[in-house]
Amino acid sequence: MTTIRSDTLHLLERFAAAGGRVVFAGEAPGYVDALPSEACAGFADGGQAILCEPAQLPSRLRERAGIGAIVSAQGAGGEPLPGIHAQVRRTEGRTIAVLMNMDRENGLRDVTIRLRVPVGGARTSGSGTGGAWADGAWASGSRANDSESNNAEAGGSRANDSETNDAEATGAGANGARGNDADATGAGAIDAAVEAWNCLTGERFAVDAVREGAELVWTTDFPPSGERVFVVTDGQVVPEESLPAAVRLADAAEAPLQGPFAYALEEPNVCVLDRAEWRLDEGDWRPAEEVLRIDVAARRELGLPLRAGDMIQPWYRRKYLAESSESGARLSLRFAFEVEVLPQGELYLAAERPDLLKIELNGVAIDISATAGWWIDPCFVKLRIAPERLRQGGNLLEVSADLHADYDLENLYLLGSFGVVLNGTQPTLTRLPERLEAGDVAAQGLPFYGGSIAYRISREEVARASAKLREADAGGELYAAFGEGAAAIVVREVETDAEAEAKADAVAGGETQTAARSGAHAAAQTVVWHPYEVPVSGEDGLEVKWMLTRRNTFGPLHQLPVLTPYYAPGNWLTEGEAYSEAYALVPGGLAEPCLRLKLPAQSRSPDGA
Repeated sequence: MTTIRSDTLHLLERFAAAGGRVVFAGEAPGYVDALPSEACAGFADGGQAILCEPAQLPSRLRERAGIGAIVSAQGAGGEPLPGIHAQVRRTEGRTIAVLMNMDRENGLRDVTIRLRVPVGGARTSGSGTGGAWADGAWASGSRANDSESNNAEAGGSRANDSETNDAEATGAGANGARGNDADATGAGAIDAAVEAWNCLTGERFAVDAVREGAELVWTTDFPPSGERVFVVTDGQVVPEESLPAAVRLADAAEAPLQGPFAYALEEPNVCVLDRAEWRLDEGDWRPAEEVLRIDVAARRELGLPLRAGDMIQPWYRRKYLAESSESGARLSLRFAFEVEVLPQGELYLAAERPDLLKIELNGVAIDISATAGWWIDPCFVKLRIAPERLRQGGNLLEVSADLHADYDLENLYLLGSFGVVLNGTQPTLTRLPERLEAGDVAAQGLPFYGGSIAYRISREEVARASAKLREADAGGELYAAFGEGAAAIVVREVETDAEAEAKADAVAGGETQTAARSGAHAAAQTVVWHPYEVPVSGEDGLEVKWMLTRRNTFGPLHQLPVLTPYYAPGNWLTEGEAYSEAYALVPGGLAEPCLRLKLPAQSRSPDGA
């Protein structure tokens, strides 16, 4: 804080005079009412407030409040883990602790959790006054109807608000874990049941915890951005049911699942047309340029307002500025593309506001009234194109429209059963691949595709990987595991034979390439965050639905670096070192598929042994 209002400072002085505690995280403000002043520094120097660095805030608050941490997370060597943030709430007969790993890249194993819970149903010391934990977050407690809430304020950048699959498998049936009897600390014999809750599936497991004085102690693991929810039931409350024991699993071995794989596209493939020669009215044709850059150049030449975040809304211009939407010029575009293999089946052109366009393909007009519904979003209207309109070799799509302040020039999209090969900025339509390898699909005929791909991993391939893992250990559990790169993954086990796996045929007259779908399907399992894995039997084939993003369809398509912290209109019109004339695409596709063998982890005792 740089400046503070004088009435706020007076309130803080009155608060401190009444016995309150004021803490400045960092330096005291050097300005009052935006004017230089030593008043705040004098307030702190006079002992009415304390100053500390932000990183020291939790420990200073604990010191001032005279209480210890409500919950803490410690590494294998007993060191505090500031990257684990927590929230603790007290309800009727229960303490609920939600902990999250704020590191999106790295997981943590053998983390010791220490939770201070009520003794014999009584409140913990300092309850209702707050506390701190994990040396990285501060909890301010509040009382309401005999309950207290401690909310962790996450220091630093927050991880995605996502849950992480619970890496605890169902073990043998067991009652809720109970604390030990009186120990050396003299805390007394107190029972408490600790449960791990999986908020994605609704499953609950009994956690093996021990009592150390006023604390319950147990061990857990955190994937990157991983969440853990623990619920501690007071000893006087009888658990509702007998729960299976939580079993921590550790990776023991991996066996890759090798392609190529049969596959199915959820929707037609797409070829983005974002580069065209252009002219205004009957002027000379100008060199090929990106559509959005053409829009900027033409608007500047015609004196039209540029499209940007600060642009005046069209309705306001018409109503109050008396601007006419008719002023402008006729803009013509010529999109060139190659065809190596003529597409089979239905072919479409997707465009925004096709009713405002005149379109010709290889000199033949396209009927803009022959619409066929919409694609992805209602704004993208599909126009039917007779496949015979295309020809092997060079093709030319000509589009013209009246460019004025209210017309937005946008890319066009060819849709159909074809593959796309990029030669620099030149797209070529070719045949879809019969099978896909694991890894990026951009170089496999799908550079602009943004839908889902259902990969089929044969029973024989799964059995081969499973047998390799079982050679090392016949026990343990098998998981299908994947690398990063999908918006979401849906996995189901499929009973099918090698012949069905090998078949791939065209559906709906060749609209999409699809793998044969025979056999019974098990329940689907969805994965959207770390760890990208699901338990499998290892006996059946797998259907892996890999959901891509629309980034390679709608862009930005020419930005460097490819990924940036945020996206705004300027990301679609980068320049200099931030611009690539060739397409700069986000890698996408089935990543690093493998079977993973997991064995029960050896829990570390609270003292580190």
